[in-house]
Amino acid sequence: MENEISNEYIENAINELNKFFGVKEPVLSENIFSLTRGGKTKEAMKLIARQLGLPIDINITNVLNNYRAQNNSNQFHSTHLTKIHQHGSGSGGITAQVNIPGSLPFYGSSALNGYPINIKISDNCTEHPVVFAMVIAHELSHVLLYSLSHPKKENEFYTDLTAIILGFQNIFQNGRKITETDVEHGIMSTTTRMQTTTYGYLNDNQFNFA
Repeated sequence: MENEISNEYIENAINELNKFFGVKEPVLSENIFSLTRGGKTKEAMKLIARQLGLPIDINITNVLNNYRAQNNSNQFHSTHLTKIHQHGSGSGGITAQVNIPGSLPFYGSSALNGYPINIKISDNCTEHPVVFAMVIAHELSHVLLYSLSHPKKENEFYTDLTAIILGFQNIFQNGRKITETDVEHGIMSTTTRMQTTTYGYLNDNQFNFA
């Protein structure tokens, strides 16, 4: 998706979403990170869902890092939020795919309590807990918008902005760029390669404006 959107577009989107949800204080991110580092990814995801006001249950399927999203009769949203590679190469990225059933109950209804949502996540998800939290917050924001039949439920920018105003602004700030260093020691020299991976649908200027 090309991110050629204006600041006016972002401002209007935030104002519209604010009417639906209001703005929440930043989530206690360390609780999410601690669970993720400990391999308790389902518990971490349920904390994220709770912050978004989704009392759902979550079923997780782990897939390989190079997994390619599949579609079937249900609605799948797939997020492989790696956007930019600099100073090196490599696939990188944490992938998530959420299945949004056509029978998804309406937001606020009792039928949504404990409603099962199936999510596929790449098996490298615990390597960068902040990125994992960012990706899952984005995916579950799709679920939230679908449960409201929101007209922008498939819009990736609106989905990012929904997560940001509902308490994930610090997680998006800290998880947008991950720099990894790879050092190769040769016989006569040492080569250092740095790879910066940028996540999310908003570029730097757009995120700072939001």
